[in-house]
Amino acid sequence: MEVKHLFEAIQILSPSTTMPCLLKGTIMEALHNPTVGTNIMSQFLIKNLLGNMPLDPIDKLFKNPPGLIFVCRGIARAVLVKIVEIKVHLDFHSYAILEFDILTGHPLENLIQEKPSHGGLDEKLGTTTSTIPIHCPKRPKEK
Repeated sequence: MEVKHLFEAIQILSPSTTMPCLLKGTIMEALHNPTVGTNIMSQFLIKNLLGNMPLDPIDKLFKNPPGLIFVCRGIARAVLVKIVEIKVHLDFHSYAILEFDILTGHPLENLIQEKPSHGGLDEKLGTTTSTIPIHCPKRPKEK
């Protein structure tokens, strides 16, 4: 009996756009492709900018456009990134890839959610949520 293990690999199936981002004081061009569904950072960039940050183990493969398969080195959790003037903490899958340094794989509109009932602005992407209070002066009642 032959047993086959099929792993679902992360793939980039549509063209990506570029956008500036700031990571650990370094400005770089990041790829953005909301169809990917996860964030990816090269193993080289994680070692150089994040140092010895511990990576959470995960069994997730990445298949690049030419068809090469890469094994995930781990997930860097809650990495602070500034994208389009918005600071967010994102989780990044790390791969020994050379095609790009960083890719955000979620829709940018997910960064800003509707105003919650407690009068703040939630920023969501990945697994971390932060709240920014919004103070609006109350208009006086007309007489």
